[in-house]
This record gives sequence, C-alpha cells and structure tokens, in this order.
Amino acid sequence: MYRSGRVRRIVTHEHTGLLDRALREDVERRFKANSSPIDPNILACTPTLELGIDIGDLGAVTLASLPRTTANYLQRVGRAGRATGNALVLAGVPSGPRDLYYFAEPSHLLDGEVTPPGAYLNATELLYRQFFAYCLDRVAAGDLVLPSPPPNLT
Repeated sequence: MYRSGRVRRIVTHEHTGLLDRALREDVERRFKANSSPIDPNILACTPTLELGIDIGDLGAVTLASLPRTTANYLQRVGRAGRATGNALVLAGVPSGPRDLYYFAEPSHLLDGEVTPPGAYLNATELLYRQFFAYCLDRVAAGDLVLPSPPPNLT
C-alpha cells in the first residue's frame, strides 16, 4: 500500500446542526467529492445524518451510543456500504442495562418495528409552510412558471 502511493492522510471534520448552513454544505460537498488531499475523509456527526443528507459513500460507521429506536439505528448504520454493499459498523457504548441487553440480543434492535413518520393533517400552518417551500423550490428549479413576476416581498 505504501509503495503504491495510495496512502492518504486522515482529515476529520465535524458535521452537526451547530454549523452554519454554508459551512455544513461545504463539508458535505468536500467529503462527497473526495478530490483533494485536504478534503475530509472522516466525519464526526451528531444525529444530523439521520435526516437523509446525501454525503456519498461511507465504508464505516462508528456509533458512540445506540439510538433509541430501530428506525434511528437503521438510518445511521444504513449510511455505510451503499456503493459496494460492504460496510463496517462499530458501536462503542456505555455498559448500561439497555446497551448490554442489545449487545446480548442484537436482533431485537435490528428487527424491531420501523414506524413511518406521521403526517398531522390538522397542522394546517405546518402544511402551508411545507407546500409554500415546495412551490418556491419548483419555481427556483424552473419547473413551475409564474404568470407574472413575483412581488419584491414574498
């Protein structure tokens, strides 16, 4: 490996909700591109990666805690191995009763119930905001053409 010249320095970065959007998106882009020796190749993350952010292929996931639900666990570990089907998942967690239980019976965490997220149709203000954001995205992408220019203040 050393003779081939494929040795790469470890470059880490954090990925959390505390980063401002521009920096977080830059970290995601650089991690995904992996085109420069100074691009991050290891990310230390909070549960932000459960939110469906595409950061490309991961070869390994290390957990510092076990998520509370099967869905959260599968979302986190499912980030690795998408390109090749091979992944390394490590969990180094405290030795509390819940953690020890899942280490003794891992199938109870892996095969647990995954409940799809609910949609509360009575939350009209939330639905209004989501639909409005969707419409703005479509206008920005050019998929939805407005009959006249939008007002200066929307």
